[in-house]
Amino acid sequence: MLRIVIPVKQSWVKPDCFIRLWINLLRLSRSKLHKKKLQILIVDCSYSLIKPIIFCITKFFSAQYLSIEGTWNGVYSPALVKNLAVREILKDSNARSVFFLDVDV
Repeated sequence: MLRIVIPVKQSWVKPDCFIRLWINLLRLSRSKLHKKKLQILIVDCSYSLIKPIIFCITKFFSAQYLSIEGTWNGVYSPALVKNLAVREILKDSNARSVFFLDVDV
């Protein structure tokens, strides 16, 4: 099974992250792999007020949602976010491959 991890940090610097997330999930939902062999995990480290938007988009596309604090000593760390996502994925024994997809791709 292929797991796709999409880290998201909606902020004032990138105000269109939730739109990009919607487009990426729409494309993935139309994929031939999506039916049986694809699981998507959204790792959200946005500000608290914006998390409900990301959560609703995630649930609309039936993806998994993980809300985390993505800072290390007060500094945002993409590596920390990805490491926490891998820890979550490793709890599932069916995960054989992990693909990281940036939300702004």
